[in-house]
Amino acid sequence: MKSELLTKKRWHWAIFAALFCIVAPLYGGEYYYQQAADQLIFRHTVSHSFMADSPQFELEIYGDGTTRIYIHPVNKIDGLRQRGQFEAKLASERIREIFDILEKEGVLSFRAETVRAKKAAEPKQGTATDPLVVQFEIYLEEYIGAAGATGPLEKHIQWTGPMTDADRYPEIKSLQGLARATKELTLWLCDLARELERAGAAQ
Repeated sequence: MKSELLTKKRWHWAIFAALFCIVAPLYGGEYYYQQAADQLIFRHTVSHSFMADSPQFELEIYGDGTTRIYIHPVNKIDGLRQRGQFEAKLASERIREIFDILEKEGVLSFRAETVRAKKAAEPKQGTATDPLVVQFEIYLEEYIGAAGATGPLEKHIQWTGPMTDADRYPEIKSLQGLARATKELTLWLCDLARELERAGAAQ
């Protein structure tokens, strides 16, 4: 069922609330998604450019709260004995933490073409290289941004070298946000893995 059930006047609210989970984060946005086990609402991967088919970190969240994370065995994480795949069923409050990060760091409004144009117009600083490739996939039935814009949100972002670009182009806020979001999501993912390991839920 599509987001036509959500109108500006919030008609049929009881029906809509029964079908969709509502995530209202601290940063001004509201997010609506289907509560279905087969409805992917978010995926994030971090890979090396020379190992694109073997993610270092991966996070998937589905509409019913099912959350799968993967940490490649080569990664050494403090306080985590095992690596590999973990799975949990998270409450909407925990999922909200993810959307808080995406909203705060501007990932939901990130436009790759615009950012590339800004890169072309800005002098870069430094010569460091960054082998990381990050991907974001977002699927929301309805997104109400802090500025009041509404509508479904489906976003796919793939970016090579986010950390290097953030250093080279300090004036481009979107790149700073993308790099920070990548770091924050990796920390969130590792914290969840530690929590699941302590609970004996590692697969």
